Formats: sequence, C-alpha cells, structure tokens
Amino acid sequence: MKTIIFEQILSAVEQATEIDRALILSRNKKKEVVEARSLLFHYLYAAEFTRRQVADLTGFTRQCVAAQIQA
Repeated sequence: MKTIIFEQILSAVEQATEIDRALILSRNKKKEVVEARSLLFHYLYAAEFTRRQVADLTGFTRQCVAAQIQA
C-alpha cells in the first residue's frame, strides 16, 4: 500500500513541477530539482510516511530527509 501511495505522490510532484522523477530522485543540486525533492519529502511525510521510510524509498539519508522536511 505504501508503495502505491509513494508512486502516486511522486507522479503528482513530477507532473506539477515538470521535473522528471529520475532527476527528483538524483543527487542533482539545481534549485528547481531540490525544491521538487523537498515537495516530495513533505508530501510523503504528510501522508504519514516516517522519515526512515522516506529515506528508504528515495535513497537519501534520514538526516537529509529530516532537514528538507523541517526547512
């Protein structure tokens, strides 16, 4: 179930920002990509994913996820 929700949120962020999911999930540091990634983290957290779950699903560290959610 969480995988389906993850895919739906990732697709929504991808469509809204017009940034490809591969870029969102990459280490790219362009401002617009970082903002899209931050949106993804925020919406996943709002959908009751833990920081650890977000980190595991996206490949980023829990600390990175936490920093983006609190920003």
